[in-house]
Parts: sequence; C-alpha cells; structure tokens
Amino acid sequence: MFRPLIRAALPVVLGVLYLACGDSTAPSAQNSSLTVQVYVDVNGDGAFDPGDSPVGGAQIQAVPNGGTSVDLTTGSDGTATVTDVPPGTYTLSLVSGAPAGATLTTATNPVVVAEFFGGALEAEFRFAFEPGGIAGLVYRDDDESGDYDPEFDTPGPGIPVSVQLTATEEVMGETATDEDGAYMFSGLRPGNYTVKFFPPETAEIVGGDRAVTVVADQLADGTVQFTGSLLVDIAEARATDEGKTVTVEGVVTWAPSFSTANYYIQDETGGIGTFDSNNPDLTEGDRIQITGTVGSFRSELQLSPVTLLVPVGTEEVPAPR
Repeated sequence: MFRPLIRAALPVVLGVLYLACGDSTAPSAQNSSLTVQVYVDVNGDGAFDPGDSPVGGAQIQAVPNGGTSVDLTTGSDGTATVTDVPPGTYTLSLVSGAPAGATLTTATNPVVVAEFFGGALEAEFRFAFEPGGIAGLVYRDDDESGDYDPEFDTPGPGIPVSVQLTATEEVMGETATDEDGAYMFSGLRPGNYTVKFFPPETAEIVGGDRAVTVVADQLADGTVQFTGSLLVDIAEARATDEGKTVTVEGVVTWAPSFSTANYYIQDETGGIGTFDSNNPDLTEGDRIQITGTVGSFRSELQLSPVTLLVPVGTEEVPAPR
C-alpha cells in the first residue's frame, strides 16, 4: 500500500553542517521521483490487490510550498510517476472527479516531502464504492399479468430470505418478507449475490433462487413469484417436519398473563402452541395469521421463531382442543 513520506528535509541546516565540518563545498540538491496511485478498493481491504479497479486518466496536481507545481495523469494501471521533483513539501490534490458511485476513503490532500538528497515518494487516492442493496417483492401472479397488482394478486408474507456473496457463499444478511410480501437488504458492497427464499412446502418460488448484481448506490430488483399456497391448516402444520416454515391462521385460545411470548391458537382442524420472542400483545379471541418454524419444546409441538404475525380480527373463543 502506498503511504506518504513524512520526514522533513532541511537543506539549509545540512549546508551549515557541511561548512561547520570544514567543507566549503555544499552538496547539490537532487530531484526525487513521485508515484501516485488512484484506484477503487472493490473488496474494501484497504490495499490495492487483484480484483480492485485502477482509475486511469485521473489528473493529480502536486503543489509545493514554493516553486512550480507538478502535474500527473494516471495510466490504465491507475498509476502516474514523475522523476524531476525538486526538494520541498508538496500538497497533492485530485483534479478530476471521483469514479461513478465511489467516495474517497483516504486524505483529500495528502502531503509528501521531497528530501534534499532525493528519494522515491509514494502516495495514493483510494476510493470505495457507495453501498448498494437489493429490494423485492414475493407474490403470486393470480391475474397472470406478469406484474404485481395488489387488487388481484396475492403477496407472500413471512417467507424467510437470505442473501449471500455468489463467489464465496458467505451469508451477508437474513430477513423475512413483511405482510405485503416485501423485503430489502441494504449496505451491500457492489458485486454478484444470490438471493435465497425458503417458502413452506405448499409453495414454490418460480425459477428458484435469484442471481442479482448490486451496483453502487442503487437498489437492485429482487422480485419473484410463487405458486401454490402459503396458508395451511394447523393439523397439516403439526404433521410438517420440524425446521420447516408454515403459515397458519387461527384463534387465540390461551394467552397466559405470566408470559406474553407464549400463546396457543387453533382452527377447525387442531391447535398448536407458539413461542414468539417479539412479545405480541394478544388476548383470547384474537384471530391471527402467523408464519413460523415448526419445532418442539419439552416434546410439545410449537411454532418458533415466528417471523410474521398479522391480526385478522376477533371472535368468540372456541373450546380449546
């Protein structure tokens, strides 16, 4: 990595020292070389390496504390070098603008010092891309129009979604669709990502996982369609393998006062317990639609974690099953 040199040169003092030692001939000043690198740090590791983007054609000006300024222009490799820099202190500035979607992460005006006896000076202007993101909608295209129409189509709420780097499969975020079937991942470095969806067994994502390219400072579209049904009977949910996600609708038959995280719901086919760490404020008789993962606690079936809860209404409390 290029680092600006900070040692100060004192040519006057050196000349005095030579005279003090009895040498009447002062040494001649020598020019230095100056190399400046301009690049976009794509992987964000703070150094230029394979995969980063050099910035060619960048115009740099090195202004001394006295004398004539030095102008440089980077080549296709993002570097520029001059070899005739007289001794002095130089303040660098990038005359050309930043690459599209990038922001400068190093000093705006780095300073380098050309010593009396010359040397090799190095500096850099390092950029990073502004983060982008992915936003999308999961829905069933009931009117077969090819586009989401909230009047006719069915949103896919409560579906777990994850995003990972395609190259390394590193998971960069996890969420679940909201009650409108929408989701979003922000703060993603530009690059290629895979968006994975985890619908219940009764539904299927059309086309499966999505490959999405994130561009700096923009939201990429990650909208998908599903087929099938998200809502299942509680009896069917009870027969589902543990670890699977289901969506059920039922009436709260018991909501203990000692724990807002625990409650029981039932429909015409059966009942099931839940453990919801979001602590919903529910009372007996509330009809709700929830999406959660089938599991068990002390051998009792339950839905936990709950990724979405949508109130539907209230009704008379049925006899607990």
